[in-house]
Amino acid sequence: MSYDSPGRTTRPPSRSSSSAPMGSTVAIVVTAIAVLLAFFILRKVNDSGETSTIDPGGTSATTAATVPGDTSQTTIPLATTPATTSGIVKVGTSVQVINCSNQNGVARNMSNALAAEGFTMVEPDSGTIDLPVTKVIYNPDDPLALPVAQTVALLLGNVTLEASGVVPSELLGTWAPGSNVAVLLGDDLAGKTLAQIQGIETTGTTAAPTSAP
Repeated sequence: MSYDSPGRTTRPPSRSSSSAPMGSTVAIVVTAIAVLLAFFILRKVNDSGETSTIDPGGTSATTAATVPGDTSQTTIPLATTPATTSGIVKVGTSVQVINCSNQNGVARNMSNALAAEGFTMVEPDSGTIDLPVTKVIYNPDDPLALPVAQTVALLLGNVTLEASGVVPSELLGTWAPGSNVAVLLGDDLAGKTLAQIQGIETTGTTAAPTSAP
């Protein structure tokens, strides 16, 4: 005879024994993460005592180096690049062309050619001397005259450059008003264009020469 009750079900076995290892693993992982977070937080706090400043624009002229624990600041100047210039100076004083050659009407042509190059010119003149070789003179009392005179001399084929207080002008005998540079046009460059003086070949047709007054 069976003593089992009708409709009675069997209780499933308890799972408490199998879930225990899983709970231990989760606890270990959580503990490890907490240790790592504490390590990084402590490291960040320690690193916060050292700061550095960066100039994003790069406009500062100096850079500062600070030693920890030292209240003094050492400033180290940055290296600078020296300014460079082309050496071509056409302004500062006017230029006068004086005909010292054996040809007539050549001073005005040279004066017009230099004006086209950007120089400020005064009325050309005839000289009281004859020169076989052209040279450029400048007034040493004018500090702005030398750079302009050097540019003119270079443009004329690097002719001789001299400081002078005497100007061989028939009309004035001295520096023209506003001018402290003079081209003493000699026989070597009289009647030549700047292109011919500089050895530059020109192409095209040549107009018939006209008589100068």
